[in-house]
Amino acid sequence: MLRQRLITAAVLLVIVTSAVLWLPPRGFRWFVALVILLGAWEWGAMLKLSMTQRGAYLALCAALMSALRLGGSAVVLPLMWVSVLWWLWAFTLVLRYPRAGLWWQPVPLALLAGLIVLVPGFAALSELRTLEHYGWAIAAFITLVAAADSFAYFTGRALGRRALAPLISPNKTWEGVLGGMTGCVVLGGAGLWWLSLERALSVNACLLALLGCLTLAAFSVVGDLFESMFKRYCQVKDSGSLLPGHGGILDRLDSITAAAPLYVLVLHGLGLL
Repeated sequence: MLRQRLITAAVLLVIVTSAVLWLPPRGFRWFVALVILLGAWEWGAMLKLSMTQRGAYLALCAALMSALRLGGSAVVLPLMWVSVLWWLWAFTLVLRYPRAGLWWQPVPLALLAGLIVLVPGFAALSELRTLEHYGWAIAAFITLVAAADSFAYFTGRALGRRALAPLISPNKTWEGVLGGMTGCVVLGGAGLWWLSLERALSVNACLLALLGCLTLAAFSVVGDLFESMFKRYCQVKDSGSLLPGHGGILDRLDSITAAAPLYVLVLHGLGLL
């Protein structure tokens, strides 16, 4: 299983790196849209929709993504705020599980939640591609999310005592979350130091960036827990089987879709977007 996971991770790394570095803006948006649509397909599958219903759901998701591209940044930035508010509310659903599971019973609401999870993620990643140094911006984002997850895992294994959401993900602890947030801030601080060698950074900009790293780590955890809660509601172990050793696309997208809108807002606050 470990060998399979490592092989899949290596293949994913090559694919994502190639898409970021070599695809033109339109090609990159098509790549992200394809990944998001695969996630939407898995979301519908977990809700046991028919093939026709899943096709209609994909069409709706694609139409919303197309409308966002036509609207441009004037539409994207307000959507990022809506997404951040959604993830704050999602955290309350996680804390109130299983009572909050009643919220999922109407399938239309569960489908709407899928759109709120996925579509802003597409908008955020597409917006990052408009930056002059988009490669560094996207690489930094993925690195911070991965670091938050890794630091949380190792800190939780070494020091974890208090369960964060035992009915959703028994292995996640508050100590692990704090470790992930700390690691993300340390890594972000190192990045700021390196950036300061190239350009002058104000104290306010540094504080905003570090606060963004702290919050980004927290949002990545919420995204992970939210998807785990949804899978428990749907009574499935993984969102799919497309990625050997890793499950489905959503199992790899959960933290990214939660943290990407916040990352865009932080960059906008720093005047980089």
